[in-house]
Amino acid sequence: MRTILAVAFAASFASSAVAQTTNVSSLSTTTLPPTSDGKTFTAPTSDLRPQPNPTSSATISNTTALDADGSLQLSGDRTRVYNNLSGLNIAASSLEALTGDYIVNNGGNGGIQSPAFRVYVLDANGRQNELIWESAYNGGYTLGQKDSVQSGDMFWRQIVNQGFDGTGGIGTGSYIMKTLADWGDFLGGTTLGIGVGNGSGAGADFNAIADNLSLSTSDRRAALGYNFAAAAAVPEPGTWALMLLGFGGIGVAMRRQRRAPALLQVA
Repeated sequence: MRTILAVAFAASFASSAVAQTTNVSSLSTTTLPPTSDGKTFTAPTSDLRPQPNPTSSATISNTTALDADGSLQLSGDRTRVYNNLSGLNIAASSLEALTGDYIVNNGGNGGIQSPAFRVYVLDANGRQNELIWESAYNGGYTLGQKDSVQSGDMFWRQIVNQGFDGTGGIGTGSYIMKTLADWGDFLGGTTLGIGVGNGSGAGADFNAIADNLSLSTSDRRAALGYNFAAAAAVPEPGTWALMLLGFGGIGVAMRRQRRAPALLQVA
């Protein structure tokens, strides 16, 4: 009887140990849908389109070391996820901080690549801008150890279809680095969205996880954030069969127990 109970309970809880990985684009709208190509701000209905490396991926898995309920796993070159916030009319001048957590397992090209955390802004001149945080410009990281994007960290700017904002002009010299709040004041305009992914120079070997993306602004009481959580695991067919067998065995054993006293009285 005890053996049968142990089998049944083991089967019933076996599903909690099943690794669950979910493609980002199949999740609910409370998570970040993907961009179509990493340069525009329209979220498509299709799957993520990592480019140019077709082996890149962005998935949510519950097997990560960063967060018990799951995290966003990024691998390969140039993969992005994004959420459109343009309907909220968040002024860029109200931007305060974008924070998040990450672990780099393989630093890719040069061993220094990291998840890139982004804020998308339509500036006062009607240009689309990406304000980009990368670890290489904020103190670096240790492989395999949790690190975080902090309030007050530095971002560089990419002007879509033009190039990065450099000390020698657009696309030349070193990146111009500012805090998110300073960029917001400088650009004006409105906030289009937030996102996280890996850049075009990450390389095929790049592998990292990211989670707990949070944007704080001065004109909203609560931060806008995303916790990448995997869907609850569904038991495999074999697990269901084992559960049914176990519960069936419990029923047989219980019926035998009820008959046992009568047999003893006859004897």
